[in-house]
Amino acid sequence: MLLAVPEISTEGMAKLGDAAALRNANPGWPNQPRNPAGIPGGGQWTSDSDNSGQAEDVNVQPAAAQTNNNGARKQRFVDAHLADVEKGAEQLGVPVENILGLSALESTWGEHRFAAQGNNYFGIHYPALFATGYVLSAGGTKVATFASYADSLRSFTAISGSIVQGKRDPKAFAAALQNSGKFGIDIRTGAKLPGYVGDVAGTIRGIRSIVARRRI
Repeated sequence: MLLAVPEISTEGMAKLGDAAALRNANPGWPNQPRNPAGIPGGGQWTSDSDNSGQAEDVNVQPAAAQTNNNGARKQRFVDAHLADVEKGAEQLGVPVENILGLSALESTWGEHRFAAQGNNYFGIHYPALFATGYVLSAGGTKVATFASYADSLRSFTAISGSIVQGKRDPKAFAAALQNSGKFGIDIRTGAKLPGYVGDVAGTIRGIRSIVARRRI
């Protein structure tokens, strides 16, 4: 098919030549990162990139790396406290995941300040058996401190052992605690505690199964 396109002038050909000379030499230019919007030069291509064409920014972490770090954090929690929980779980006749799941939830996987500052992984109020003292919550409640995770677990067992004895299902385990009125339920979880503990227990089962496969 012949199109009625006028012949390009000498001046037009010169402009096309200039444009070709200015093209980006990197064939992957459409995928090159740009500066974030809202800063000087926002939307423009970055000039600091590695051989893969990806910008280097120490303040930005890929989503995959964030996921890996989160998994590693949970793995460290399980590894750190598994031996103590195995003893307590055998005493109570419940799966390890029930106790680890509850303590992970109450302590935000060991990162809550009550755990970090006072080894309180179960939200136990003061006074309590095996407590070394207390710290104050934002609302002024005395929260017990302990010398170790093991002592925190010993206190939990002394307070709630008869309530959860033999309750193997994690949701039934958590519901028994909640309904007893003897356990300080985290305000963030409220009536959803059984479901939350069930979900976290499932996560811990998955972590332990992965580790078991790696050791084979």
